[in-house]
Amino acid sequence: MHSRHNHSSPISLHTSTNRTLFVKILWAFLWLCVIGVVLLTSSGCSLFEYIQRKATQGNINGDNWYVQKIVIDNKETFYAPQVLAANAKQRLAAIDSNSSYDEKSRLKEIAQIDEVATLNFDTQQGRISGQSGCGSYFSSYAWSDREHIELSNGSSTRKLCSPGEIVRFEFRFIRDLEGSFKVIQKSKDHLILEGKEMTIYLYRDLSSPQA
Repeated sequence: MHSRHNHSSPISLHTSTNRTLFVKILWAFLWLCVIGVVLLTSSGCSLFEYIQRKATQGNINGDNWYVQKIVIDNKETFYAPQVLAANAKQRLAAIDSNSSYDEKSRLKEIAQIDEVATLNFDTQQGRISGQSGCGSYFSSYAWSDREHIELSNGSSTRKLCSPGEIVRFEFRFIRDLEGSFKVIQKSKDHLILEGKEMTIYLYRDLSSPQA
């Protein structure tokens, strides 16, 4: 007599292994979903809220900027220290021998300015900060819609410095650095923040501080 042996089909074993692997992957995926929901719920946040918040925010191409000038009430223009210095150097180079001694001395004083006005965005913390001339400043900011940011809770440090052009620029810049500003960016190298009282012109290339 011949004994009978039960031999499983190779196809059946392969199918059973695939089914088991699929079930394990499915369970792992479900557990990840559950953990994700718990984490989102416990933090008081949801994916929908995150997407909605991002949809109402604008975008600024670049975090670190130099201030070129500010315009107050569409009337008065105050140039940043580095722009004042660059302009004075150009005027000195083109000045003629008939210019007065006082004019030359004044231009030489302004040309020696080494202060720089900057404005930097910290997108993670929702803050701006920078150098205002002789001092420094910071402020919180938040997008109110896709075109406007709101500046608040600002503070600054100031110290005596000269010439008077820097002092006047710094005073007006810090005084009006609050409230709503429209963000206008027509290129990656130039940015405008247009407020009710003050418009700030920014640029990225320090080697060309144009007036």
